[in-house]
Amino acid sequence: AFRLLRNLYPMLYAEHGPEQRTVQTITESEVTDMAGLEAWMLLSFQTTAMRLMFFLGILVVFLCPFHWYSNSQAQDVMTRLSFSGAEESLSVVWAHVGATYYVVFVTVRVLVNAKAVFAKRRHDWLQHMPAPRATTVLVQGIPIQYRNDEALRAYFASLLSEQAIVRAYVVRKTTLLESKLKQLERVQLAAATTEAQLQQTTVRGSVIRQDSSTRRQAVEIEELEVAAERARLMLAVNTYDADVCSSSGFVTFATRMEARRALHDQFRVDEEELIFQEAPEPSDVIFRNLMSDRSYSTEAVGWICIIGLFLAWIPLVVFTTGVVSLDSLQWLFPSIAEWRGEMPVIDAVVNGVFAAMALAALMGVLPSFFLVIIRKFFRPVCAAWSQLFLEKLYFVFQLVFVLLVTALGQGLISTLVWLAEYPTAVLPLLARTLPAASHFYSSYMVLGWFS
Repeated sequence: AFRLLRNLYPMLYAEHGPEQRTVQTITESEVTDMAGLEAWMLLSFQTTAMRLMFFLGILVVFLCPFHWYSNSQAQDVMTRLSFSGAEESLSVVWAHVGATYYVVFVTVRVLVNAKAVFAKRRHDWLQHMPAPRATTVLVQGIPIQYRNDEALRAYFASLLSEQAIVRAYVVRKTTLLESKLKQLERVQLAAATTEAQLQQTTVRGSVIRQDSSTRRQAVEIEELEVAAERARLMLAVNTYDADVCSSSGFVTFATRMEARRALHDQFRVDEEELIFQEAPEPSDVIFRNLMSDRSYSTEAVGWICIIGLFLAWIPLVVFTTGVVSLDSLQWLFPSIAEWRGEMPVIDAVVNGVFAAMALAALMGVLPSFFLVIIRKFFRPVCAAWSQLFLEKLYFVFQLVFVLLVTALGQGLISTLVWLAEYPTAVLPLLARTLPAASHFYSSYMVLGWFS
């Protein structure tokens, strides 16, 4: 895709450096310095996945000949290459036993090595993190008596020492001030436009000068309102006004050691008060969410939405993967039978790809729903935390709707009830159902290359 875009838009995607750089030639330190640790983690994840697929692809090259000669009675190529018809051959079964140990060993080895590299890189990144971010922590659940910069600083200074605390800041609820600042920007832009017209034209100059004077007065009025709102906020902060002072803030310590200690200590009897977390990237902080206090009822509604989405997605996935096939479509449109008879090769390809394509499309829509629910009900303090929450939810949905879709398709309610009663039986269930669905997963993996 990048090569195609570079050919279509050469000026936009042209090489600006003295030499052509690829992902393989970029060093870890360059990526971390230019785009941060998260960007390097993404590239590292892609490299690890490619390395893992390479080693597992070697296994496929050796297993396919076993399947081919064991399924000599099969009618099509995919069936001869699959395990579904070769389980009666003892040599093929033992080959798969060895392949299982190979997959486990290679996967664990690759992941352990990737984790070791990441741990070292994260350690170096934390060591070189500049101050004050390296010594600043995020505090949530601040009691009402400490919702003031000086009061919050004095509280931690009394617990630790006066020299240990550099600064404390309580997040203000500045929604009204933000609206007044936006109004001031609009009025200033209109006044600047009028001044530009006054300098460029000589016709109707008196009318434009009168309009310019009116707009300057409007700017002065808006500036006075902004100054008055700032003064009101300062007075409200000094009086611990809950309508202005939020329950979130930031505390900057003198050393990294003090900041690390604060992250692991519990300062109050109530665990919901003074919750310390690592401060996110300043440009990534969502201050609007920090202005609002945590609401368990709102989070409960969010979990209800996620559970509802899960329950609604189960019949949708099972119905789609079961109905979206040429056999099902032929029952609705009998004219497809003639087309299938004339082009049997295309018939086999389309029939094997339809269900996987439908499932990939359904799973591709899920992150959009997740982000809406997370941002609306869980109010993450930064975009990185919302992405982490999304990845956890998406992993669970992928596990259920991609890995267990064949088992769920055989009997939705009975399978769920059986797994709830015998949770350890999930592995025997997969061992019994997954080999019969090798066609589906082959198509699904191929479609993943183009998504």
